[in-house]
Amino acid sequence: VRYNPADTAAKLIGASRKSLDLADLQAITGDLTIIIDGTPKTGSVDLSSATSFSDAAFSIGTALTADVEFDTQLQSFIAKSATVGASSSVAYATGTAADALGLSQDAGAVADNHTAASAVDTVMDVVTGYTLNFAVITTIGASFDLTAHKAFAKWNSKQLSRYWFVQYGMEPTALIAGNNNCFGSWLKE
Repeated sequence: VRYNPADTAAKLIGASRKSLDLADLQAITGDLTIIIDGTPKTGSVDLSSATSFSDAAFSIGTALTADVEFDTQLQSFIAKSATVGASSSVAYATGTAADALGLSQDAGAVADNHTAASAVDTVMDVVTGYTLNFAVITTIGASFDLTAHKAFAKWNSKQLSRYWFVQYGMEPTALIAGNNNCFGSWLKE
């Protein structure tokens, strides 16, 4: 389950290609189709002249007229929609090159169509519907604003002490005496 603070683009996240070396990558040829935002993006893939995995992603994107990148952390190809929100969608790749690129369902790709901005209540209801095997809820980093922290705290308080919410904030205003515009001040109310 992922929390989207804003609408985001759908992505087809390929399975890891970590086991491929450059020569294996250059041997991949064939047709490829990915349906993005309801439109089939089809092309002929020939990676024989690819100089890197990123270069291969550029070639795939050119062939499909789509946004394709290679994620070095995941070691996978990622095809993205150009739109965000509810109208953004991707489907698993098909074609003779789909499995070799890790973009088919059988190869282990993930079609991430969770694109609409998330409401904390909805996300936490999904999490607790999936598992109750946790007790502490927290956020890390600057990806959650004061509004999201308040929403997590409100959801948590409705759970009758079932969970702990530990707020991690980086608000410089929290250190100012008498400041009323920070999580701690809001919580005190």
